Amino acid sequence: ATLPASAMPRREARLAANLHGALLHLAGDYEEAEEFLDEALALAEAAARHGLAHDQFVCCAGALGDVGSNALALGDAGKALACSKRAEYMLNRAYRPSHAAQGALRVTLGLSQSAIGDHAAALRSHQQAGF
Repeated sequence: ATLPASAMPRREARLAANLHGALLHLAGDYEEAEEFLDEALALAEAAARHGLAHDQFVCCAGALGDVGSNALALGDAGKALACSKRAEYMLNRAYRPSHAAQGALRVTLGLSQSAIGDHAAALRSHQQAGF
């Protein structure tokens, strides 16, 4: 079934939720940021399902990276690691992968690996970040 245009997720709503969540994250309000970042991810995934994103992999990977970074700040290294790995998988399949986004994800991945005690993997991830 095709959704009417009015029911389809809007890019602006995803960007607004993501920006709000990112600003809350930067302000140190990680729990409230989580709500907005999860919403942004859900909107990115919905847009991808409906073919509304110019590159679904990049849009979803960016949202996943933000959710993962915030999860790490909340002390949930497992969630951060899962989000980072899923985002990296998506970026590797993107039509035009962003090397900057891949580098940022590798940093979050490395911090998550370090938080769970896998320091050798963390070092490799940081070295692969390319910064």
